[in-house]
Amino acid sequence: MHIKDKNTFSCLFLFFRRIREVRTLLKLMDYTRIFTDILTWDHYLVLATVDDEWNPWTAPLAYVWDGGRSLYYISHTGSVHSKNIETNPKIGFSIFHTDQIPGNAFWVQWSGIAERVSEETVPRELQEKLQKLVSLVILQREHSFYRIDIVDAFLPDATRWKTDGKLKT
Repeated sequence: MHIKDKNTFSCLFLFFRRIREVRTLLKLMDYTRIFTDILTWDHYLVLATVDDEWNPWTAPLAYVWDGGRSLYYISHTGSVHSKNIETNPKIGFSIFHTDQIPGNAFWVQWSGIAERVSEETVPRELQEKLQKLVSLVILQREHSFYRIDIVDAFLPDATRWKTDGKLKT
């Protein structure tokens, strides 16, 4: 198509640029909805930590989300991951629906900073929700509350494996 009128060309250029901006915004809104759904409806995450010699460790944990940029969990203070966090608070974790149909799996991967926090700093409502999810075995042992502050998120998309990157949250 050949356009002679510069004003028409400028209008079309702005129109298509605006479509791209709207698509980008819709994509981000979709990601936000996905993140919110996963954080709200799922209750378990797989936490990845490393010790002071960089030996990896993973642990499944029950969590609650504060509605913002933090998650809370309760863990035995003597567990491997709790000790690892004291040495290196940088962590990775993933959350996924456990009742997915094979071949249609969906998950989100995150990175963050974890730290042991006092019970008084955890909102009462979140404490109550978390205590319902956690095993009585944990609650009967020496345990603490931990907070994860989310740094990055990665939403795998099978159609864009080669080009996908981290999403800044």
